[in-house]
Amino acid sequence: MTHNGVRHDEPQERKLLAERALNHGFGNALGTATELALLPALFGLLGWWLDGLLGTEPFLLIGFLIFSFAGMLVRAWIGYDRDMREQEAGLYTRLARRTPPGGAA
Repeated sequence: MTHNGVRHDEPQERKLLAERALNHGFGNALGTATELALLPALFGLLGWWLDGLLGTEPFLLIGFLIFSFAGMLVRAWIGYDRDMREQEAGLYTRLARRTPPGGAA
């Protein structure tokens, strides 16, 4: 395969694309892990501080923690659903390219 007059080795290209996807996955996982650790901690600290300020211990701490966990769950659910729809759309596109006109295999 050539691109701009330069010949590319197709297996090498596939390998590089696979490595890029793997690295992208590691980056996403690191971001998600950081988010899962920091978000409840920040909301917990905010709840703890407001509890001390208002004298309502430990109700705001618990409430903010529950709120942060619920928000993370909803965000993960929506992201998973979006990713699966994208994967399915790509799968159907690839299958449609393989099927000859008339649907006969």
